[in-house]
Amino acid sequence: MMVKRLLFINRQAPHGSHFAKEQLQMAMVFAAFEQQVSMLFMDDGVFSLLNEQQPQVIGFEDFSKMYGALDKYYDIKDIFVDEESLSVRNLSVERLSVPVRLVNQQQIDTLMRNQDFILSA
Repeated sequence: MMVKRLLFINRQAPHGSHFAKEQLQMAMVFAAFEQQVSMLFMDDGVFSLLNEQQPQVIGFEDFSKMYGALDKYYDIKDIFVDEESLSVRNLSVERLSVPVRLVNQQQIDTLMRNQDFILSA
């Protein structure tokens, strides 16, 4: 099987639609089939990684703990967060539920150029 490099870009808030959860599930499926999966969180997508979410209050399922399984069970180690998106929202890495690598726009451009496929939500 030929291994492909896939980058999943999450720009959507985790609750209010099903995009974030479905994208996470797709990343897990591709990783289970031994594809090289990376994830990039930008814009409101950074909220997906926040600790102590309570989406049940607005009638949504809490799937945030699934991000903790990415490295352990799916070998997805490359989780990137746009540092500007965090800064604009007054968030810090310490508030995120998983280890991430902060990236700037130049690094994002390089990351995107090095992928076989990019899937964005």
